[in-house]
Amino acid sequence: MQRSRRVTRSGWNTEVENAAGGTGRLLGRGGPLDLLPLGIAWQTALTALPIYLVIRKWNGTLGTLAAIALTSIILNKTRYDSLRAIA
Repeated sequence: MQRSRRVTRSGWNTEVENAAGGTGRLLGRGGPLDLLPLGIAWQTALTALPIYLVIRKWNGTLGTLAAIALTSIILNKTRYDSLRAIA
């Protein structure tokens, strides 16, 4: 029996289903939004780093670098490695 495909205007529905592996969820335990706060913190730190460098606040620069390193490692282990396993 062939599975019916619901195609949206952009055609991304099929891609999302492929990425979800037929489970209805994307990678991770809670779906695509489980690491959203971590991603927001990572993006904010990437934006804050050059600001701290320009105003020469070295403590803020070091803290931001630590936040970038920590969030990058967590995102790599939880998201990027999982994407590699699918491909």
